[in-house]
Amino acid sequence: MTYRNLKITNQSLLNLQRFIDQSEIYSVPEARKYIQKNGKKVYFKLQFKWFDNPSGSDRLLICNLEDVTQLLTQERMSASLLNNSSAMILTEGRNHAILTCSDAWIDRMGYNREEIVGADLASFLIPDHREHFNRSRDKFLEGSYAEGNWTPTFITKTGEKIYTKLNVKIDKSSSEWRVIHTILDVTELQQARETAESYLKEGLNSYTIVDEDFNFVYASNAALRTFETTELEDIPIGLRLYLDYSAADLMQLRHYLKQLPTGELFETKEPIRVRTAKGNIRSVHRSQRWFDKVDGSGRLLVTQFEDVTELVQTQTQLAYMVEHDELTGLLSRRGMQQRFADGARVEDKALYVLDIDHFKSVNDSFGHEAGDTLLRTLGEKMRKLSEVDGDAIRLGGEEFAVIRRWHGWEEAARFGESLRQALEETNVHWNNRDIHRTASIGFAPLYTADRLTDVLHLADLVAREAKSTGRNQVLGATEAMMENLRKRGVFIRADEIQEALEKGEMHYEVQPIWNMESQSIEGFEALVRWDKPDGTRVMPGHFIDLFYEVVREPKYKALKDKMRRDCLSKLSAFPKQYVSFNYTL
Repeated sequence: MTYRNLKITNQSLLNLQRFIDQSEIYSVPEARKYIQKNGKKVYFKLQFKWFDNPSGSDRLLICNLEDVTQLLTQERMSASLLNNSSAMILTEGRNHAILTCSDAWIDRMGYNREEIVGADLASFLIPDHREHFNRSRDKFLEGSYAEGNWTPTFITKTGEKIYTKLNVKIDKSSSEWRVIHTILDVTELQQARETAESYLKEGLNSYTIVDEDFNFVYASNAALRTFETTELEDIPIGLRLYLDYSAADLMQLRHYLKQLPTGELFETKEPIRVRTAKGNIRSVHRSQRWFDKVDGSGRLLVTQFEDVTELVQTQTQLAYMVEHDELTGLLSRRGMQQRFADGARVEDKALYVLDIDHFKSVNDSFGHEAGDTLLRTLGEKMRKLSEVDGDAIRLGGEEFAVIRRWHGWEEAARFGESLRQALEETNVHWNNRDIHRTASIGFAPLYTADRLTDVLHLADLVAREAKSTGRNQVLGATEAMMENLRKRGVFIRADEIQEALEKGEMHYEVQPIWNMESQSIEGFEALVRWDKPDGTRVMPGHFIDLFYEVVREPKYKALKDKMRRDCLSKLSAFPKQYVSFNYTL
């Protein structure tokens, strides 16, 4: 032990000489620093006292050293906390509750002291960092570590992310352990690092840099490759760069970007199209962010491009396959629903449904290949007739649709007739035979507020009417047609059948079956009939399927039983004859 290592000053040595003739204890007022061989600093409190040497005339100076390193650290930490230091420091107990925190931490986080003290420090971390933080902290409290450094990210009261370096130490100087956190805010450093990484990834990132007047300053090699050039001056600018922007759009974008705060990211959700120096069209994702110049003289806008041309082409091809019929190349049912979606139509349309007459006989007589050829030929004819202001659609099988601009009932009927005539005159030459078929066509107006599925169903009903009343004709969903279909029960709803059952309008009508040989009644046929109060009789073919669904409900079991009892009561005089029901309840 040397005085030099303990850094005892000459004044202290003089003070020791004063006690040569005394037996008092001398204490050095301030703790002394000692540097160990490993470079660690240790602080001691020193006390001296002279003792007589039993073996000789010289006296012995006894020096007592008290290690006060941890105590001194605690005192300095407390002083830092109490004196409004700029350091961000917290202490927490073994139960993870924050005991004390510096004013600097309160100011940075935006919470008041009452909101912080007593809370768990982990609750102020971003969710992704909490689990790791808790695991590491538990190891400290178990004694596995004495100190360590972490890089957690905290969230302020306003939602801002704070990137930090966190130094953690265990204080065991008191009966209750304390964990001391010293926090360094490295948010600006992290942002600077991200900026540097953005600039340094030369070979990986395609980016350009422009000044606040949107003049090009730099372009990475990857950006030059994207725009198919080797010179910065050859990169297209203005409207030649962004094909999807008009002059007004570009000015609005530049105005918006100028208002964007430094460091805030702006990116496009959908790919945009750009034109390369060679005139080729590329699809790119774009993200932009302002960075301050190093010399503080302004800002630079870094725009990063991700070339997604091949991906967009693949998606376009897949979308085309989904939206178009594979056989005819016309729009598919799904393509029609997307192109003419409810709420997206900006003008009224006319919707035609076409059903090819006697098409099954083509497949049966000439084969499916001949049938496919006829469908392709008829589909192409529909496409040509409607391409000026509409689209042709294959709904499935031999059923097609055409949707075009609505010009009124008379014009819609004329177009439907020209469409019918053109299909009738279309021939396919197959194995020395001419194959042709007619079409039954129904049409209805599709207004912007209408539901596509409703109008499609209506036009399909009218097309069925055209087929059932002679085929090869065009019928429109006029008021007269609607009234005719309504009277015949075409538009019958389930609630109407329920009401008819409850009012007793449904019943069985019994007809005898006569045996010619025995000249007697052999049995009876019971037929479901619906007679409305106004005298209208709805035939079973228009309601029987829906009737079946309604009477399956438990609610109408009593009504079903009543209909059966009424029917059987009419036949009580014929106990030996059988009954054939056209609908079995």
